[in-house]
Amino acid sequence: MKRKLLALLLGCLLLTGCSYTRERCTDVAMYEADRARIGSAAEMMPALSELGEYRELRYARKQTVDLIFCTDGLALFADYEPAAYAAQKERLHAGLSFASAPLTDPCDPGYVLLAGDFIHRGYLMQAVPDERYASWGGACKSFMLVGFNDEACSIAWLYHYNLDLDFIASEGQDPAEAMRRRIDDYFLWRGK
Repeated sequence: MKRKLLALLLGCLLLTGCSYTRERCTDVAMYEADRARIGSAAEMMPALSELGEYRELRYARKQTVDLIFCTDGLALFADYEPAAYAAQKERLHAGLSFASAPLTDPCDPGYVLLAGDFIHRGYLMQAVPDERYASWGGACKSFMLVGFNDEACSIAWLYHYNLDLDFIASEGQDPAEAMRRRIDDYFLWRGK
């Protein structure tokens, strides 16, 4: 009887979605190696040499496991002097293809795969879909968020990678709120 009860409890725990952080790192020296080995981060996230003249740089990587599914979140934050910030912001807007509106599942528009612009902790976050996944409806699996905080002259680059994720928000849910929750749950926030 005790074994059945223990098995039932264990089964319930597994089905409710046990989540834990398997790895975390805040060492900027590890950024380039992490960028090279996780998903499309090497193509989407900037190399340190591309950041221009910054005042301060912060980095964090977090790997979270939900049951058996793994999510990698890379977060890079650079603070600039006002003129350097304006130049970097202009360069990013000219060189990246931001999603101007929420991206929905092509087969079922009730599912949001990626939110458009939204505010998170003082940063205007803008999504950059990974075209390798976005073309077939997998925009939520691999993407980058770029955040601009004009007041602090700070830019955030967040890269998300989870090949098992099917959508960010379903019908009736606020996509921006779902993205904010995802950032809080799957990234180590190091912004100002």
